[in-house]
Amino acid sequence: MRLYLTALKPTDSVTDGFLPAARALGCEVTILTDRPEQHPDAVACDVRDPRALIDTVEQLGRPDAIFSNSDHLQVETALAAAYFGLPGKDWRACVAAKNKFLMRRKLLEAGVERVRSVRLAPGDPVPGDLPYPVVLKPREGVASEDVILVERDLAGAVAAVRRRRPGAALVVEEYLEGPLRTLETLGDGDGDGDELR
Repeated sequence: MRLYLTALKPTDSVTDGFLPAARALGCEVTILTDRPEQHPDAVACDVRDPRALIDTVEQLGRPDAIFSNSDHLQVETALAAAYFGLPGKDWRACVAAKNKFLMRRKLLEAGVERVRSVRLAPGDPVPGDLPYPVVLKPREGVASEDVILVERDLAGAVAAVRRRRPGAALVVEEYLEGPLRTLETLGDGDGDGDELR
């Protein structure tokens, strides 16, 4: 079985977990990365560009699977898997999961949640009519990077995130009280997602 794994920086879950397990099962694994100097035996590829990813895989040989454990690469990896007709995540779901404003709209359309949220393009003024506390986050993001609970001074929090992420759109949304939850999934191609908690 020929597997391609898209990666950015090395992670223990790949180096010490997936790779040894896949090799023990007799799978041929190729790591595709834009940081080949950090991964032994990796192939250089602009993994953030699905066209480059598809082209590299086509040159190396038809895959049985293309996947990634990197939140940053889910859209590109899903597009490449779809191109080759392989099971994988729906790229549209990956886009919505990464784009916090799109996800809020999807949840609203599905009748799942009604959460007040505002998208701030770079340079947009900070709304003054939102009730505190609010959650400020980059529109595009993973792993709760730059997600802030703001209890006062939204303008100051927006300015701080904009300094770290110039040109990035932001989302301000109503704070929902309750325990933090996360959901991880693995798919095996049978159409059912297997949840990991």
